[in-house]
Amino acid sequence: MSAPAERAPLKTVLQRFVELGGRVLDSSPMYGNAESVAGDLAAELEALSRAVESMGAKGFGPIEQSQFLRRLGIEQRAASLKTKAARADDIDQALARLIGRERTAMGELFKVAAFVHPSIGTPPGFEASKS
Repeated sequence: MSAPAERAPLKTVLQRFVELGGRVLDSSPMYGNAESVAGDLAAELEALSRAVESMGAKGFGPIEQSQFLRRLGIEQRAASLKTKAARADDIDQALARLIGRERTAMGELFKVAAFVHPSIGTPPGFEASKS
């Protein structure tokens, strides 16, 4: 379910759920793609960030895993490891899986969010993405 027209009614329901103070959304891999759809829609609505901020914390993200790891310097770290590794191709493959955008990679599939006490400031990796 990726077409915006298919997701529109679900987004409306989730938005109403949040407005009415909903706290638990049950989802499972057994429900097909319900977990990813609910997660995507919650991110679009910034539902989790608003809920956490209402409790006094600061929310950051969600951002794609690839963006987060790049901001933390994963490509430089991989390059450093490759200079000492017996099998540099293993590091290249692992890096591609972590930050890649193809179907079997995790770079855009997984999202990262952080919630911190306001005195903490912006956590590493979120410098340009405060929500």
